[in-house]
Amino acid sequence: MLILKKALKDFLNQLINMRYREWKLWVKSKPWCLRWFIYLVLFRTVIDNFYTLKKVSPLFSPLYIIGVLTPVLIFFSYGSAGFPSKKRTRSDQIMFAWGSIVFINLLLLFVTNISISSIGNLIKYFTPVFLFFYLRHFIRNKKDLIGIFQTFLYSIIFAILFVPYNYIFNPGAFRQISIKRGGGFRFAGGYADVMNYAILIIGGLLIVYFFNLRKSKKILIWRNLRIKSFFLFILSLAGLIAIKHTASWAVFFAITGIFILYLFRRIKVIIPILLVFLSFSVYFQGFISKHIDPLIQKEVSIIEGEADIDRSFNGRMWRWKRYFRVWDQMPVYSKLFGVTFSYANDQIVIMDRKYYNGFSKIIPAMVSGRMHNDYIRVLFLSGIVGLFFYLQFIFTIFRKKNSHFIEDSFLATSSVSVLLLFSVTTIPLLYSPLIYLIFSIFAYLSLPKKNRANNEK
Repeated sequence: MLILKKALKDFLNQLINMRYREWKLWVKSKPWCLRWFIYLVLFRTVIDNFYTLKKVSPLFSPLYIIGVLTPVLIFFSYGSAGFPSKKRTRSDQIMFAWGSIVFINLLLLFVTNISISSIGNLIKYFTPVFLFFYLRHFIRNKKDLIGIFQTFLYSIIFAILFVPYNYIFNPGAFRQISIKRGGGFRFAGGYADVMNYAILIIGGLLIVYFFNLRKSKKILIWRNLRIKSFFLFILSLAGLIAIKHTASWAVFFAITGIFILYLFRRIKVIIPILLVFLSFSVYFQGFISKHIDPLIQKEVSIIEGEADIDRSFNGRMWRWKRYFRVWDQMPVYSKLFGVTFSYANDQIVIMDRKYYNGFSKIIPAMVSGRMHNDYIRVLFLSGIVGLFFYLQFIFTIFRKKNSHFIEDSFLATSSVSVLLLFSVTTIPLLYSPLIYLIFSIFAYLSLPKKNRANNEK
């Protein structure tokens, strides 16, 4: 047991930049108005395993409890004496503009349909905005970001420890996939869906890539691509194969490609990397044919004209077209500022050849996770003006890729890519573990350049 403990400690110490002792000191240095968030990130992978308790009662669901407590804790943190101040930046202003439109829409949704469900939706949909501004106070320098990164990596350990149990004792850990998607089963473990594992895999890789680029400033990059990082890379591949999630493969290839491009900036590593890719090119061709082609088989048949376009994105295209037909019937002001402005509108609405007396029964679905596309959901929730502010906010973060620090440039490019790619077929803004990580990066990149210097003080 002692040997195993030492091996695990050595593995973590060589994988990350901040040793466990340093991490503990960093945690203890934070006042409780900040420290609670560290523990939330650390134990979120454990909490998410108990999502089925909501079937007993929402009062017993840890996820619902955490969902309500998060904005409450943020609110009380702002009133704490130890809560740090911040300087307002352009990204803050844009986020405030978008957040204001979102809040007005959610308030309209609530006052026109006062219920526990409306309260839950208001909290869930507005938490990302609230969380970003909280993290702008939390993340003061690069050391704070690295502390969050290390906490996220530690949280992955809990998820890995749950895997053997779910494989052996949890028959619900495997979810069946349709034949049109290659058939078989995907592994979701004890989580609500496979996105929980996808977030851990993609987040873990992004962090390790960042650490490797960071180390490369001190010594030759190639020496730092150690067996530990390679082991995590292989482990991530195994995880992606198990969860069979198409969007995650797209994000994986995107951030890995971005990482390699940044490595190419160092002439010393071009030849070794090219040799490795040439050596494995034949293997990867077979790998893609076996594990990825079945997942995109339906999209390929659509492109070739053998299937209807409505079946694309696992049938989501048909759903999007249904709700856009409703969107077309709304007044201009609702298209500009959000569909909830039409909640009390009693005009006759046609949807799927059915007639509705107003939009009230349709709007809640239009702003919910049922859209399976965050661009469309944000468009419906905050209108054309709101979508413009949201995309402008992301573009403001992306511009940080011009940073003098190579690792900061990588963070800007990769984190934005993760958010944008996941947004095509999922709703990343409603997955809190992903937002903990991505918005921590966004908060860091919003800092003045002097605060992002590598002295970490």
